Formats: sequence, C-alpha cells, structure tokens
Amino acid sequence: MASAKILIVDDELSIVEAVKYALQKDGFRATVAHDGTKALELARRGWRVVAAAPTIPSTAEQVSFS
Repeated sequence: MASAKILIVDDELSIVEAVKYALQKDGFRATVAHDGTKALELARRGWRVVAAAPTIPSTAEQVSFS
C-alpha cells in the first residue's frame, strides 16, 4: 500500500524539516515547499497540503490551501 503524499509549506526551514521528519517517521511520503510558487506546482502534481504558513512568500495570486 502506497503511503500518502504530504506537502508541508512554510518559509522557515526548521519548521518544515521537523514536520517532514515526524511524518516520514510515521511512514508518510513528505516533501516541502518554501514558497507559494513551489507549493502550487507540487499541489497540482497530486501532493496533499497538510501544513501551510498563513503568509507564504512568492505567490503571484491569493491561494487558499484548505
């Protein structure tokens, strides 16, 4: 069974790395995006957003990750 693909979005490296580590330890496939542009790209490829900062740099448009 394939594990869920989870995207963590935040511009603070320590936060995303800690969350990524915890998710991977529990068997999830996790990746990170440090800006809105990368987050949108990954979300369009099927990654599910689990955590996002309220303000994400580098977004050209207003986006809700809910």
